[in-house]
Amino acid sequence: MPGVARKIHLNVPSTDRIDGSFYADGSTIYLNIKRDGQCNEIWRSGSVYGPWKPVQDCLVRGNEGPNMVMYGGTYYLYTDRIAHWEGWRRPGVVVQRAPSPSGPWSEPEWITTYGRTGMPIPARQGSVIRYHATDNGVTPPVSGD
Repeated sequence: MPGVARKIHLNVPSTDRIDGSFYADGSTIYLNIKRDGQCNEIWRSGSVYGPWKPVQDCLVRGNEGPNMVMYGGTYYLYTDRIAHWEGWRRPGVVVQRAPSPSGPWSEPEWITTYGRTGMPIPARQGSVIRYHATDNGVTPPVSGD
């Protein structure tokens, strides 16, 4: 039987929050979410039921769909740049890096994705990344191609 949905209470006012994602690091849970259509926030708690404490307020503006992962001791925050935000004409996925969720975070950098033919293709929220870089520069498939 499915559980009962519970509202998450965040103590910073907002007219709306969307595009939430969770990342668990040991006993700490991080919530990455877009506030008021423009600011990406990071919150932390020891339980999905709270209490939630702010870690980053408005880390990056004009991006949506925040998703955080940790690899090799570095945290990566992926967001999808909104095409029409303040005159930007290029939508796509960007990444920021930090030694911890509290920062300091790097400036957003564009991610370039390549199709099976080796030509660049647009990266958008929900893009599937099948290849990764290794220390020796070889990019083997993550799963069967």
